[in-house]
Amino acid sequence: MIERDTPKRVVQCGIGAMGTEMLRLLIDDPGVTVVGAVDVDPEKVGQDVGAITGGSDVGVEVGDDLESVLEATEPDAGCLATADAAAD
Repeated sequence: MIERDTPKRVVQCGIGAMGTEMLRLLIDDPGVTVVGAVDVDPEKVGQDVGAITGGSDVGVEVGDDLESVLEATEPDAGCLATADAAAD
C-alpha cells in the first residue's frame, strides 16, 4: 500500500506541446516523482525530461517503448497526452 506522504511515481506518455506542459507541472509538484517518459519523436528519445521542459536535468530519460518504461519504473500512475489517431 502506498502511503499518502510518499510522492506518487508517474510516467508521462506523450511529450508534445501539451505533454511538455504537463511534464513541467509534474516535475514541479512535490507530491510527484517523474520516473519515466515515453514519446515517438526520435529527437526527444534519450533526452532528459527536465531539459525538454526548459529546466535542469532530473535524471529521467525519454524512452520510445511504453511497455519497457512501465516495466522498468513500476509507476503509481501515468499521464497521457497523445494525439488522437482519428484526427489524422
